[in-house]
This record gives sequence, C-alpha cells and structure tokens, in this order.
Amino acid sequence: MFNGHGSPNEIAGHENEILLEKGKNEELMEKRIVYARSCFALKELGDACVKYGALGFISYALPFSFISDPNHSAHPLKDELAKPCLLTSNMIPIAILKGQSISEAVEKAKTKMDELMKYWETRTDLIEAPFVASCLHWNMVGLGFRGDPHTKISV
Repeated sequence: MFNGHGSPNEIAGHENEILLEKGKNEELMEKRIVYARSCFALKELGDACVKYGALGFISYALPFSFISDPNHSAHPLKDELAKPCLLTSNMIPIAILKGQSISEAVEKAKTKMDELMKYWETRTDLIEAPFVASCLHWNMVGLGFRGDPHTKISV
C-alpha cells in the first residue's frame, strides 16, 4: 500500500521522494497487488506495473480528495469531515488482506462511498456536508483498478 502524492507516472513518499516511477522501477511490483491512495496513479503507472508483472493495481485516475477540520489534523480518523473518505479508502487494503478479489474490494468501497455520499447530501447541520459528499463522489468516480479482476492474495 502506498499513501503518497501521485501523478500519472509516479508515486512520491516522505519529502516527495519518488518511490515508484513508470519506466524506472515498476518491475518492483511484480507478483504483488498494489493499492495506491495517490492522485492520478492509476492512469499510466497502473498499466505499466501490470505490464511488468503486478498482479493488480488499485488507485485513482483523479485526485484523491477529502476535506478536513483543522482542529483535528493530528487525528484524521477523529475528524468527522475527513473520516468518510479515509474510511472508504482504507476498506480496500483491508478487503484485500481478508482475501477478497481486487474487483470485490473496489466495489465494496464504491458501495460504501455511495451510501455515505447520500447520507452527507442530506445533512443540514454542517455547512461542510455538501463538500464531504462531493469528495466521496469524486473519489468514487476516480477509483479503479488494472489487472485481472479476480486477483486475490492467498490466505
């Protein structure tokens, strides 16, 4: 699992160190299922990793988005505004680790995103609620995978 800044061709980590780059080291993902919570990483990097032997590559073709309450920046899962997007994105590696296929993991997360989006669209108690719903929708549209949809880890 990667959790870093992305582009169509790369994923960066701490201090923007390039961790994975198309045309440079995608073969490191050979025989692996990759989940990258990274903007745009699905676009070209996902295809390249699968071409070089990754079993599956799950990521976002659009920017991964969420809003947050600055009062909870040190504890994002306690942040009511950030939690829906982080919770649904965290469902993916959890589902993979529990033996679900990459398509099942993505579908499970998208179903939860849709459910939470509908909930946040109806909230009237928070001015930020429509923005949370928009982020969930955006992430749902951008989330996808490359590789055989039936790919799963052996448990």
